[in-house]
Parts: sequence; C-alpha cells; structure tokens
Amino acid sequence: MFTRPAALVAGLPAGLRPGRAPLAAFLAVSCAWLLLRLVPAVEIEVFARAAAVVASVLTGSPVVRVDEGWMLAGLEPRLVVSAACSAADYFLITTTLFAWHLARRQPRLAVAVMGGLAVALPVTWLVNAVRIVVVGQVHRWVIPHFPEAYSAFLHLCAGVIVFLPALIVLNLLLESHGNRAHRSRCRS
Repeated sequence: MFTRPAALVAGLPAGLRPGRAPLAAFLAVSCAWLLLRLVPAVEIEVFARAAAVVASVLTGSPVVRVDEGWMLAGLEPRLVVSAACSAADYFLITTTLFAWHLARRQPRLAVAVMGGLAVALPVTWLVNAVRIVVVGQVHRWVIPHFPEAYSAFLHLCAGVIVFLPALIVLNLLLESHGNRAHRSRCRS
C-alpha cells in the first residue's frame, strides 16, 4: 500500500516541510538573477563600487574609477575591484539564505522575498569588502613567496577563506535567532 505524500510531509519537522521557505528563496534568487542578467552594469556600478567604497573605509585608501572597475588608490599592490570581483554570485547565495529564513518566520511571502533581497545587499558589500582587503594582504605578503603558477589559486583560496566562513556564520546566526524566536512563541 502506498503512503500518501501529504502523510509523509505531515510527519516531517516544521523546518523540513516543503512550503513557503523554498518558494521565497526561489523567487528572491530569481529576481536577483534577472536583475543581474537584464542590467549587467549593476555588477560594476553597484556591487563592485560599493565593495570598493567599504574596502576604502577599512583601509583608509581613496577609491578611483579606472577602466577595469574601481581602484583603491595608494595601496601596494594595486587593488582593482572589477566585475569579476563584484561578488554577484555571493549576493545570489545570501539572498537565498535570507529569504529562506525570513519565510520561515513570518507569514507574508512578498516580505520574505523583498527582505531577502534588501538584507543580502549590504551584507554582500561588507563581506566582499573584507575579502578584497584580505586578498590584497595575501597578494602583498603570501603570493610573492610562491611560484607565479600558484597566484590564481592562492587568490581564490583567500576568497574562500572569507566567503565560506561568513556564509556559515550568517546561517548559524539566522538559525539560532529563529530557534530562540520559536521557543519564545511556544512559551507564550
């Protein structure tokens, strides 16, 4: 005898049930992806520029527009934040994460989608700025000690060292906040 899908879903914990959270995450990341594809200048003019400005605040170096993107002038080695350094893909990931968690906590799907987009933007700028500063330091202190063939790999590793832990910490914070909020609702 076959078990009906509704019975299977009803037996799952609330956080694992399909529903609004996956839909909100899908809608939010779809909107973000469409924006990035329909308006390609957003990568360089919004994401790269904002990350360069935040990195300039962190380093005390002025930002100058160059052909490739936004340069942090006065730093050695020369740091240019181009479209490839814009962290647009990280924005898609954080948009998905925030929309998912917002949809699990509040009843309005549109608020979760728009909230996911709105919160992911400054978080992406900040995390990417930290990555840019770390990559600059890696290029200054670490990469010169390795053969040239390793520079691209070390550059990539520096990005992973910032992006991945930041994503894990964001998820842990959102999970712990959600669990605490859920426990307080159950007590009242």
